[in-house]
Amino acid sequence: MEVVTPSWRPHVHDQQTDTVDRAAHTCCVLDQVRTRLRRRDVYAPGSTRLPEVEIADLPPEVHAWTGFLHQYTHISGAETREEGLPESLSALLVSESCNVGLTPVAEETYPPLTRERRGPSPSSLARALAEACLTGDVLP
Repeated sequence: MEVVTPSWRPHVHDQQTDTVDRAAHTCCVLDQVRTRLRRRDVYAPGSTRLPEVEIADLPPEVHAWTGFLHQYTHISGAETREEGLPESLSALLVSESCNVGLTPVAEETYPPLTRERRGPSPSSLARALAEACLTGDVLP
């Protein structure tokens, strides 16, 4: 593996004096390690590689830890007793954050995920989450 890439070469090797700038070389090496770690080309021996996670599984999992989906309320402030609301909100969050629309997250055989059940509007969800973040109510 070539550690000093063409973009780093002018910073690391001074052609006039034919010397190596140690600080630049250190930064170059650290940058390359970071890049390889991000690509998962290298990893620490004995460490476990994290499993791939479906993005649709993240909101319910985070909700199980923090209860953050309970912060989403009706714009009037009234509580809802809608069955399956966390699933509906999770689907809406995934569809909005991935900019894919509701079709990929709709499931016609499961009532909380039907296309007809759109849930709160994205703007009211954003308002509720912003309020929860400001008041510190998102994390227990």
